[in-house]
Amino acid sequence: MAKWLRRAIWGLGGIVLVSAVSLGLLVWLVPPPAPLTANMPEERRELNGIVFDAVWDRLDRSYYDHDFLDAQATNLQGTYRPAALGAASAIELYLNVLNPMLAEFDQSHLTADPPPGEIVRFGLNYSMPPMRRGSHPWPLPVTDEVGLGMAVAWDGQTAVVDAVLVGSPAEKNGIEPGSRIRIIQMRMTPRNRPDLKSRGSFLVESGSDAPRRVSMAWHEGEPLPERASRTLADGATVLRFDTFTRENVDWALAVLSSAGPEGVILDLRSNSGGSVRQQNRLLAALLSPGLPTGITLRGHRRRVIRTPDGSRPYTGPLAVLIGLRSASAAEATAAAIQFHRRGVVVGQRSAGALLTSRTFTLPDGGSFTVPVGDYLAPDGRRIEGVGVTPDIEVQETLAAVRAGADLTVDAASDALRPMTMSASHP
Repeated sequence: MAKWLRRAIWGLGGIVLVSAVSLGLLVWLVPPPAPLTANMPEERRELNGIVFDAVWDRLDRSYYDHDFLDAQATNLQGTYRPAALGAASAIELYLNVLNPMLAEFDQSHLTADPPPGEIVRFGLNYSMPPMRRGSHPWPLPVTDEVGLGMAVAWDGQTAVVDAVLVGSPAEKNGIEPGSRIRIIQMRMTPRNRPDLKSRGSFLVESGSDAPRRVSMAWHEGEPLPERASRTLADGATVLRFDTFTRENVDWALAVLSSAGPEGVILDLRSNSGGSVRQQNRLLAALLSPGLPTGITLRGHRRRVIRTPDGSRPYTGPLAVLIGLRSASAAEATAAAIQFHRRGVVVGQRSAGALLTSRTFTLPDGGSFTVPVGDYLAPDGRRIEGVGVTPDIEVQETLAAVRAGADLTVDAASDALRPMTMSASHP
């Protein structure tokens, strides 16, 4: 046992040794050892305990709300530890124990992902735990556009369909955007059995219609590109990117630099967030210099973030599109634009998942994301658990999807038109 514990401690991270020498600075990097594995049932139980304890150790060291942690830690550990020890695989440990336990915190940016390459046992049942608004209800990372062809988000009560693709199993089964679904069973195909198809069985509620049971098999679809732009018939530029990375924001800034006076529609409906630094770079290209864009809180430290002096932002008409999947940096961007009345926000209320976080490696190679700080709108309003409410609310429909229309983009274009006319005729 002592050997396993020593390896687990080393598995939490490498050690950096820095020593000064006469000719400069010598840095030794000691990489962490290979992830721990388990082949026998006794080893599985022991490794489960090590991972479970590592999760709580990291929470104790990094979780931003220690008042909640101190009040709940003993109860949650006592409730979930027996199930953790008894999990038959890493997949069952993460899906059926760790994430349901973390869901009880009712916070975003608090998830545990299984080690990469883990094989899902065919027929594994997954019971969706209650989750906070903005959490993603799928038990495994399944790309929105691949699989069932529907993007889903959790609104705090049920899973809600946020988007449907033409030609997908969801569209063929008549799944309406805005439908509420309850996952009954998910049977995931192991990677070593390509002859089997993963399936999902759902209870679907659309408006006032009676709930109906739908069973769908995963299909092989092409994921949408990470970013895309187009020009509408009225000359407005639509640009979409799905995460705030340097590459995506570099691309967005280049598109903005060539956008015309007809306006820009920034589509963040499928944007899950990303780097705060990159979010600030984008806002500097949309807001005047020196304006507050958000407030970070970490412990007793409070910092107001502002657009840099000397920036030269795009000044044409602006609309920002948000939806149930708009989270984190996407929400911060929309909130700042809305607060300064720089543009109109169109779509559905956003995820309400706005905390700053860090991701750590667990002893078995899994990853653990922990919120380490809070993030507020420029006026001090908390967005976590609440979301950003659009100025113009739009609900997509299956009929519009089948007709190739985008009702949210259409509404944004209509909202930009008076701004464009006003700019043309001062």
